[in-house]
Amino acid sequence: MCVVHTRIMNALELIVSSRTRAGVFTTLFCLGQRELHNREIARRVKHSEAAVRQELSKLADLDLVHVRRDGNRVYYSANRSHPLYHEIHSIVLKTTGLMEVSRLLSVCLKDSRESISGEKRVQSLS
Repeated sequence: MCVVHTRIMNALELIVSSRTRAGVFTTLFCLGQRELHNREIARRVKHSEAAVRQELSKLADLDLVHVRRDGNRVYYSANRSHPLYHEIHSIVLKTTGLMEVSRLLSVCLKDSRESISGEKRVQSLS
């Protein structure tokens, strides 16, 4: 990671007071991500599932993230109707820069392709 990018991410961490929360914001608010499971968010932000779950719980209490349960799995997404959504989205875009946006976009595209190919496999088996 370049020095400038590290310095900018440190600024976001100071603003939100938590490196884990900064990572969650970047993951969920950067590109209006679809809903993600706690494990996937933890993998993307490179923090423990417990730390991510704790931050997600706080953000859910503030209604900044939506929570959806599917059996024993819990999925999270940014609450785009929250009054602070656009402000957080803007801060994340300004602090992460184009390098992070393009990285997240490539991850999203890869996930979409895998999802589509999985659906095609299921349809071909039917």
